[in-house]
Amino acid sequence: MLKELRYRREHGESEIIFEKYLEITKQVAEGIGVENLHSLIKEVNRFSQIIPESHKFGKTYEGSRFSTIELRDLDCFIINCATPESESVSGLGSLWPDEKGELSLKLPRHVTGPGARENLEFLGYQMSWTMQNLLGMPDPETSAIIDFYREGPWTEVQRHLWSISKGRVEIPTDKLLVAHGSEKNFLGRVAILVNGEKLFYQNDVSRIETLFLSDSIASGAQVAKVLDYLINERGLRLKRVVLMAPMATLFSAICIAELLKNTGIELIVCTGASILDIHYGNEPFPGSLYYSPYPTSLKQLVNGEFRSIYDEFHPETESQEGIRGNWTESFLLTIRAMIDSEAELNFRGTSNKEIGEAMARITKELLIERGLDWRKVYSYAARLQSGW
Repeated sequence: MLKELRYRREHGESEIIFEKYLEITKQVAEGIGVENLHSLIKEVNRFSQIIPESHKFGKTYEGSRFSTIELRDLDCFIINCATPESESVSGLGSLWPDEKGELSLKLPRHVTGPGARENLEFLGYQMSWTMQNLLGMPDPETSAIIDFYREGPWTEVQRHLWSISKGRVEIPTDKLLVAHGSEKNFLGRVAILVNGEKLFYQNDVSRIETLFLSDSIASGAQVAKVLDYLINERGLRLKRVVLMAPMATLFSAICIAELLKNTGIELIVCTGASILDIHYGNEPFPGSLYYSPYPTSLKQLVNGEFRSIYDEFHPETESQEGIRGNWTESFLLTIRAMIDSEAELNFRGTSNKEIGEAMARITKELLIERGLDWRKVYSYAARLQSGW
C-alpha cells in the first residue's frame, strides 16, 4: 500500500490498479459502445515494407501490407502486420489445399494445430521485425519481455530479436502464468498472477523502462493485473509498454491506454492483420466478451478489400462468430478446438460444416477473378502442406 501511495503521489492523480481497470472497461463498453469503438481511431497509415528472410521460415510475401493506427486523445500507437500468416491467425483466413491440391479458404478457426502454430511463430518474427524497424531495436539494459503462458511463448519475441540483431541483442525474458477466477464484475472473472513474485527473481527491475508483454489480448484484464503488480508492488518506473499480441481487440487497446493515461507511459500494440472487434451487451453466450470477431470497420483492417468477399460468402448467422473460437485450443488440440467451435457456432445459428463449406467456395481462382491478390492469404503452413 505504501508503494502504491508513493507511486500516486509521484505521478499525480492517475492510478494503475486493477480495480480502476474494471471501471474503465465498463465505462468504455457502455459509454462509447463496442460497435462505435472505431470512432476513436484518429488516423490510419497503410504502407509496404520488405521483411528480411527468416532463417527458419524463409521469405515473407513481398506484397504484404502494414498499417499504423493512432487513437484520439490517447497515447496509443497500434501496428498491424497483414502478412499471409497473420491473415490465417486473425484475419480472413488462409487458402488451404484439399486432397487434390486445389486451394480454397479456411477461416482462422479452422486453421488449427501444428500448422497454426507454425504460422503464429512466423508472425512473431514478422511482428518483431516490424516493431524494431519502426521503433528501433530495444536496449537490453532497459528492456524486458514477459511471455504470458498460452500464445505468448509461441511468438518467440526474444529469439526473433536476437536473430534479427545477428546475436547482438538479448532481451531479459521471463514467463508468467495467469489463472482466472470467477468474479461478479463486468468481465465475469478476475486475473490471478500465479508466479508473479518469481518474475525476474533476484533481478534489479528498477532499470526496466520498456516492458514487452507477449500474448493475445481480448479484454486486457491480464495486462492490467500485471502492470498493477509490477508498478505498485515491484516498483517499476516504466516509460513504454509494448504489447506483442498476434490477436488483439480494439477494446483492449483503448481500455489499457485509458488506464495509462496521464502516467507518462506510452502504449504500443503490435498485432496481426486486424485489430479485432469484441462482443458485449445482448450476448448471453458464456464468455462472450472473449469471442472477438473479424472487424466490420475497414479502419481496423489492413487488407480491407477482403471484407466484401467475406460478407458475400459468409452464411447468415444470429451474430458474427469470434475469430478463432477457443484461441489457445485452436493452436494445440484440433479435436477439442472443434468441439468448442461447434458449441459457439450452434449458438449463432450455424456449424463448423456449414460455415466451412460456405467459405471454401472462396477459391484461388475466384480471388483472381475478383482482382484480389490470392498470395496475401496463402500462408506458410498451407504452402508447406501443398508441397510448395
